[in-house]
Amino acid sequence: MAFTATTSTNYADFLKELYRGSTVADLCYDSNALMALLPKNPNTGGSKYIKPIKFSFPNGRGATYATARANVSAPSRERWEMDWTNHYVICGVDNKAIELASGAGNDGAFKDLLVDEVDSGHMAFANDVEIELHEDGTGVRGVATEAFGGTVAGYVGVGAGQASNFDVGMVLVHLNASNVLLDSGEEAIVTEVDRANDRIGLDADFTTVLAAGQKLVLSGDQNAKAKGLKAWLPGSGVGATAFNGIDRTVDPTRLAGVDGVKGTLSGLLITDALVQTTAQIIRQGGRPNMALVSAADWADLALETEARGRYAKIDATEGSVSFSGIDVATGAGSVPVIADRHTQDDQAFVLDTRKIELYSTAALPSMFNRDGSFYHREKTADELHFYLYGFYGLSIQEPGRCSWIQDLY
Repeated sequence: MAFTATTSTNYADFLKELYRGSTVADLCYDSNALMALLPKNPNTGGSKYIKPIKFSFPNGRGATYATARANVSAPSRERWEMDWTNHYVICGVDNKAIELASGAGNDGAFKDLLVDEVDSGHMAFANDVEIELHEDGTGVRGVATEAFGGTVAGYVGVGAGQASNFDVGMVLVHLNASNVLLDSGEEAIVTEVDRANDRIGLDADFTTVLAAGQKLVLSGDQNAKAKGLKAWLPGSGVGATAFNGIDRTVDPTRLAGVDGVKGTLSGLLITDALVQTTAQIIRQGGRPNMALVSAADWADLALETEARGRYAKIDATEGSVSFSGIDVATGAGSVPVIADRHTQDDQAFVLDTRKIELYSTAALPSMFNRDGSFYHREKTADELHFYLYGFYGLSIQEPGRCSWIQDLY
């Protein structure tokens, strides 16, 4: 098929002009609070991304010089040795749409198709990364709460809020509770999503019957995604297995995060949990500056704090997106609490974002144009393709300044 509607002198230039400045940031961050608010470092590289950590002070101390000199030793220093996560999103506009637009003499119609597809690609990419940033690196998008068809035929229930991590047409595999891939990667396709009731429909069950506790993962993502907040902040539940090159059991609080404190005050459960957890972080020398809770829990917090009514506007690190936060007074000062759609109900993250970094080799995401063009054709596909990519990861240089509250109330 002859192709004249899109040339390197019009649509490649059009894409370059459109997807610059704050456009990409706004597309990616509008509904992804964590990704929006974390500091970014898009200029990294190397076989490993290295960050030093010092989790104890020098020990040469004493009331006299002689005692201090006798006790001298080096501080406890280690280094996080972090890997890269890869992610790709491919966008396509089929040739029929291109031909109909150009045949009608209406290049603008194709531009609309192009913009819609590339916009959707950016939003899909950001949503995938946002899910990873909250999770543990296994690629889990939802954990089954029942057997397949246990409540509604053709559906499986997943954890509170997790249905929002799925879209119709996704191809899934499943892992057991120990993160082992089941049925050699046998796949199931998402046919329906009931986000209100946290259920997803599948075209069929797996050979190993889907049961409570099994994890649903996008095919290809199994145990290959970014180590997110739940990997960095397991607290005292951390094991001795090296994490980014460090055995964290030598000082779990400083190296694996502060254990969250469950709220117990009647009528102030969420406020109590956030204040008490922040108090524990302060003991480690931390001063958290942001907390994330689910949208439902944020609504409850708003009711808890209605009489005080302190709100804050928090801007994304780039672009024009901002978020409304409820200021909670703590020993570390006012901490804005953000409604975050990827934080589960009855959980929260209390963070010092000055000690956290979303690192990548280039802008996240990037549109591939190494050959001078944003669009690509494949001999076997009746489409024009664009693709987004990223090589990235999450770094928390001092986990002891942060907490994952696993039981909020």
